Amino acid sequence: MKFQNPFVDCLCACAVTPEFIEKCADAGVAAINKCICTDESMYQAIKEICNYREFIEKHSDIAMLVRRPEDIEEAYRQHKVGIMMGFQGTLPLEYDVRLADIYADAGVTIIQLTYNYRNLVGSGNMENNLVGLSEFGYEVIERLNKAGVLVDLSHACEQTQLEAAADDLPRQLPRPAQHLPQRQRRGAGGRAGEQRPHRLLRLLRLYQAGHGGQHPG
Repeated sequence: MKFQNPFVDCLCACAVTPEFIEKCADAGVAAINKCICTDESMYQAIKEICNYREFIEKHSDIAMLVRRPEDIEEAYRQHKVGIMMGFQGTLPLEYDVRLADIYADAGVTIIQLTYNYRNLVGSGNMENNLVGLSEFGYEVIERLNKAGVLVDLSHACEQTQLEAAADDLPRQLPRPAQHLPQRQRRGAGGRAGEQRPHRLLRLLRLYQAGHGGQHPG
């Protein structure tokens, strides 16, 4: 069956096998954002990149590496599944923003700022002290922008999300937030687990309204 509109799995955390890729293609999935790293070191991250690049090369009849949006369309036309390699967290950068360039060159297209807990970039949504971006966090975002890597706001606390989004809205850069928690662990001046409206969503809606509902390609 050929679907009129392809689907993109914005976060795939399951094992990627040839059988899984074939099922995705049959279901009309054009591409997946495969999380290949969370809290891993640089060495482990590079090994995972090698593993997935080897998988794609070995199974080039059903999979292809996604570096640009056009690659997703091409994968769908060829009845393949595009694989976007992504990190859920910035620990693989190891306090060296230059590694963003290396990862981008190797095919990493999406990097999440934090994964639930605080790191050198900002605070995760499971922290009690919900701080925003660090100075290093701003450096990371700037470097990722230059390298053409999407910054993912998922799993960050609201303050980190807002600062990351506001920092880049004037530059018209897209900011994916694939899954946002309905509850932060502690609201500002409130109880742990207090539910609050997402100011981030309002900010992103305002951004989209200014661009006809579309992120710039």
